[in-house]
Amino acid sequence: MPHLARRASVQDELRKTDLEWTGFYNGYFLDYYGLPYLKSHLQPFPFAIDIANKAAAIPGTGNEKMVFTYTYDIAKFVAEALILPHWEEETVVIGDRLSLNEFVSLAEEARGQRLSLRISPVRCPNQLIIRCRLQVRRGV
Repeated sequence: MPHLARRASVQDELRKTDLEWTGFYNGYFLDYYGLPYLKSHLQPFPFAIDIANKAAAIPGTGNEKMVFTYTYDIAKFVAEALILPHWEEETVVIGDRLSLNEFVSLAEEARGQRLSLRISPVRCPNQLIIRCRLQVRRGV
């Protein structure tokens, strides 16, 4: 995840200033799973679960909790945060916290069909995203 190094670099520079700032941490954008039916400005970029193609490549056990947040909810939260008297260095935004297995169950319920499911053991987090996205694209 190359953006994490850039984020850390920017935050290091901000710490050298007198500016008050906060980093918003919101988990994964829920929008990716509702497109094209959900109002969003994002392009499709699903991780692990491809609802449109009824497939999922779940890393690890699938029971680990993740955070999913809709971008419009993030925008509302950020707008409200602007009036706070003080900002901490980190601000966490949580829309929903659920495991990928729970997410698959919700997707299956919404579609009325089971997803083709593959659980993959995880060894290297940096390869995880690439591997899972390739599996979903190939329909494995």
